[in-house]
Amino acid sequence: MSLLDDARAVRENAYAPYSKFAVGAALKTTQGTVFKGINVENVAYPEGTCAEAGAIAAMCAAGEREIAEIAVIADAPAPVPPCGGCRQKIAEFAGPEVVVTMSTMDGTILQMTVAELLPGRFTADHMANTYLMDARAIIAKIRRGEDPTAVELAWFASGLATRQVSDAQAGAFAMAVCLNGLSDEGRVALTTGMRDSGDVMKWDLPGPVLDKHSTGGVGDPVSLILAPALAACDVFVPMVSGRGLGHTGGTLDKLEAIPGLRTAQNTATFRKITRDIGCAIVSATNSIAPADKRLYAVRDVTATVESVDLICASILSKKLAAGLEGLVLDVKAGSGAFMKTPTEAVKLARALTSTANGAGTPTAAFITDMSQPLAPCLGNGVEVAVCLEVLSGNRAAAPRLHDLTVALCARVLALAGHAEGEAEERVKAAISSGHAMVCFAAMVHAMGGPPDISDDWHTHLPKAPVIGDVPAPIAGTIAAIDGEALGLAVVHLGGGRLVESDRIDPRVGLTGVLPLGTKVARGDPIATIHAADEGSAQAAAHAVLRAVTIGEPIEIPDLIIERIDP
Repeated sequence: MSLLDDARAVRENAYAPYSKFAVGAALKTTQGTVFKGINVENVAYPEGTCAEAGAIAAMCAAGEREIAEIAVIADAPAPVPPCGGCRQKIAEFAGPEVVVTMSTMDGTILQMTVAELLPGRFTADHMANTYLMDARAIIAKIRRGEDPTAVELAWFASGLATRQVSDAQAGAFAMAVCLNGLSDEGRVALTTGMRDSGDVMKWDLPGPVLDKHSTGGVGDPVSLILAPALAACDVFVPMVSGRGLGHTGGTLDKLEAIPGLRTAQNTATFRKITRDIGCAIVSATNSIAPADKRLYAVRDVTATVESVDLICASILSKKLAAGLEGLVLDVKAGSGAFMKTPTEAVKLARALTSTANGAGTPTAAFITDMSQPLAPCLGNGVEVAVCLEVLSGNRAAAPRLHDLTVALCARVLALAGHAEGEAEERVKAAISSGHAMVCFAAMVHAMGGPPDISDDWHTHLPKAPVIGDVPAPIAGTIAAIDGEALGLAVVHLGGGRLVESDRIDPRVGLTGVLPLGTKVARGDPIATIHAADEGSAQAAAHAVLRAVTIGEPIEIPDLIIERIDP
């Protein structure tokens, strides 16, 4: 019996002799217990008890305090939302992302989150003695090398979101942290404060809620394979992703190369796709970690972007707001990464893992090689195409991409209690059998894309009008690749943004990029350019030749350089 069926059944017991308007409500707690309520009137109408309030009272009487979902039904021409008082009562025990289902007796349904029902709700935070907090005192502490308390950092994060903290104070805070840093405890407190500055999702699903984050590279569309592969292994992946940054590609830009697909989904739809299919890859809403959005903009203009403490808080506040039960980090090192050396990458990975674990989310990391593109292609549409090749069972299309995806999946499954070796075999089977492709295709269709992407992606994905090879100028071995330069070549083709307002061209990019160690003769193609016009194709060809070094044979770096466990 569904929760709505429970509400329908209990409504028959409603006591509404004066209004004749019977209402039934049923809620499920995070422990899985169902409590029911009805409206009860008395002769001093309208002094009575609402159905939602009755269900909440029964829950509290049983000693439970957290609502996972709630359903309300009434005999009305349209679904009836809870009254103002009941909305506040629901918000007392339910997170902002909890879904409220409202139904008529004939089955017309409306679903809204608590945040949508009660925007700007009154919370316990409004009763705290926050007037005692002072942004200047917190900044001064950090400037003196002292660590603010967790309460102070949480207040500061909240102040960023509410603008109680000014732009000048935000900039001074970022600079103080950049120069003097925070302790491990301070970094955790800032991260959780920024996470809690907006909506934090909670889930009640029949499997673990897991995700992955990459620090960015080139030819790196792992997310497009990892999310459906995990879904095929009975995992739920609510992936909040980003757009291209600098020379690196963005997961959202890649997905949007699929005609009709919309990465901007409201919370209720995001939850439904994740629940029904097992994975959803979407953009962050304004209600996810708003403190980070504000602080990131300040960091960008105050030369404080490189602070490890602020990087950790920025990345993790958004990821942990998705309500994860496990997270694996792919921290890149090499010419195509932001961190150019393994030493830099290890420092960041250790800070990220310790912070995420300190915030209560089991997290592990891999340091992975980005001395060459992970897949043999760069660009939005072409990277989607190679992912679909891999999902169709063709590992040879991008072996490094396939193998790293499998390793990351197995590692995060191990965080959820699976044996890592067995998990690796299960993920391989999910990909080779086509089960992961089924999950990907279902997600694409649910997000507005074509229903037959798994069968006919060659037709659906956009194609560039100008396609041409870049010939090797000399014979030898591919000895070095400047990944950042290749990434910027794609950006200048139109596959990325030079300014925020630029429109992405999903057709352009590079394919057939030869891996390190490949022997070539003079004139052999080392890459193929996909361009919008001849002029940009020629410019890209020159950029590719400058980025690829042909010389003597070299030792190929391992794909996974180091692993960092919780």
